[in-house]
Amino acid sequence: MRKILLSLTGLCFCLFLMRDAGNQPTSPSVMSITGSTAIQPRYTNHLASNQLAGGQDCSTGGTVAATVNFVNKRAAASAVYWVGYDCTETLYATLEAEQNFAQNTFVDHLWRFRNASDGQLLYDQRISGTGTVEISDPQIIDSQHVYLPLIAGKSAAVRQTSDQPDALSGYQVHLVYALPSDGVDHEYDLNGALATSVAAFQKWLVGQTGGPKLRIDSADGQLDISFVRFSQNDATIKARGVFVREAIQEELIAQGFSAPKKLYAVYYDGSSSVSCGGGAWPPLLVGSVGALYLLGEPPGGIPCANNHFSTSEDTPGYLEFAMIHEIFHTLGVAPDCAPHHTRSGHVSDATNDLMYAGDAPWNLVDVKLDFNNDDYYAHNNPNCLNLAKSAFLEPLPENAEAPPGWE
Repeated sequence: MRKILLSLTGLCFCLFLMRDAGNQPTSPSVMSITGSTAIQPRYTNHLASNQLAGGQDCSTGGTVAATVNFVNKRAAASAVYWVGYDCTETLYATLEAEQNFAQNTFVDHLWRFRNASDGQLLYDQRISGTGTVEISDPQIIDSQHVYLPLIAGKSAAVRQTSDQPDALSGYQVHLVYALPSDGVDHEYDLNGALATSVAAFQKWLVGQTGGPKLRIDSADGQLDISFVRFSQNDATIKARGVFVREAIQEELIAQGFSAPKKLYAVYYDGSSSVSCGGGAWPPLLVGSVGALYLLGEPPGGIPCANNHFSTSEDTPGYLEFAMIHEIFHTLGVAPDCAPHHTRSGHVSDATNDLMYAGDAPWNLVDVKLDFNNDDYYAHNNPNCLNLAKSAFLEPLPENAEAPPGWE
């Protein structure tokens, strides 16, 4: 049986961003598109209708620049509008089928798409970073929301509040999108944000290992992502301080998420006064949860909400590396027998190591899995935990090993 022995301070890896006054997009410029990354579609609260008026959503942000390539994948012509800070619409382009154009804009700006012939509202797209937006016919899921088609069928259109029948047996990572009782639901489990983020860190991991990746729980060919709303409000959980991870684990167990061979990777859309995430660290701290605190506010750092999910599986960023970092902590990485071990589960030999901690900033350029392979992955010390032998990898290694303290 796994047992919590003690708690360690949650981990904080914050990117510092420059902030400027709000801006509007520059004048559009038409260009062809090659090698672009895809911005994951997001939901809108506006139903597709014959009404010319949109909703009351407006652009926000205006501090982080982005370049977006709009591509019309509909058979009909589509009109592309920027929605201003006062919620008014400005027409930037009318695109025929397969026509495209590139536009300088900003993260959190809102763009609205309408049928060009009659002004019928299609949906909105809030920009999350540089990439490509493919304009497609919307899919009406229920009476309140319209969703774009999901990328590669990675994310289910129906929300799951319980663990679905497993496609895999044995040890695996189960994904959870969790909210405090009073939290705002951003539907990251439905709109593809988590699906793309997981694909990004998995692709990075395969590139580092040469093949093995994490065994992620799936059902019916899609990621099995559970939605959980906790019984406690945000302030109560935040007040736990360095024990926010424990509060999350307790809430999950109370709601039945306690499978003995599952590690719960939790995207907690709530606060922390300490850090942007936390994980267990067996054998000193055995636990089933590694979590990101998406609204954390670490002392002396920028708000964790300033970090955005990757919009392409080819470009992992802070949230992707932070989540796999917390998962690896919960698997026992980095062990204290590692030659460069430091600061309770970290390493010190390279600032761009996935598990680095030190006085210098964490370097997210060309991130490495165990720099020089001498601390926690594919090393030669038979008496020290080696992640390359983990039962949480796919394909399963020969003589695969559970994390310390697990069954």
